[in-house]
Amino acid sequence: MEECGCKRLVFSSSSTVYGSASCFPTDEGKAEGKNLASPYGRSKYFCEEVLRDVAAADQEWQIIILRYFNPGGAHPSGLLGESIRSGAPLNLLPRLAEVGAGERDILHVFGGNWPTPDGTCIRDYMHVLDLAEGHVAAVRKVAGGGGGGGGEGGGGDGGGVSTYNLGRGEGVSVLEMIREFSRACGKSIPYHVSERRRGDVMRTTCSGKLAQKELNWNPQRTLRDICVDAWRFKVKNPDGY
Repeated sequence: MEECGCKRLVFSSSSTVYGSASCFPTDEGKAEGKNLASPYGRSKYFCEEVLRDVAAADQEWQIIILRYFNPGGAHPSGLLGESIRSGAPLNLLPRLAEVGAGERDILHVFGGNWPTPDGTCIRDYMHVLDLAEGHVAAVRKVAGGGGGGGGEGGGGDGGGVSTYNLGRGEGVSVLEMIREFSRACGKSIPYHVSERRRGDVMRTTCSGKLAQKELNWNPQRTLRDICVDAWRFKVKNPDGY
């Protein structure tokens, strides 16, 4: 990129860089890189650190880091969505869709004894179209030279780097998601509570106030939209693309 004179970058990072956070909703100023629960989170954190070093060494770089939480859903047309080619999907929504479609007999819920209201993990789900619009907003900002604008809560990292959370800021448990998806597909999703899965954390919810303020980004879709659109894609594409 530097050799081609391209020094503006939007990097797709992840909420997993917060590890086992203890403050919710989590904002960009919270300590990241500590108590990381997965190799995925570690790799994202390392990439962020490399980008900060690059920007610190060359002030011409303008970089926006987007830490997004749990995207789901599909395009409302049913033509574009998540197509699992082989193996078992690792994320909850594709697993729900497979059970709803009869491709799996039951959904395994990893852990029912977490210190949450219903004992299952809590995540911050947002529609994939809201996520896409967040990226567009970030590209517009960084293309205009505003990548290192600063702001409250840790958005402006200095050296031409800004960091933003993308999420709805609403915690949804696994059981709540099962109920919502059951309504979306019109059938009950059978599930079994099994042991906790290594690498999972109890809760992830974000504060998106900084993105709202500096990127003019607000998620527009609901949890129901996420489930309805994910199911529509599954019905229209039972075997994937």
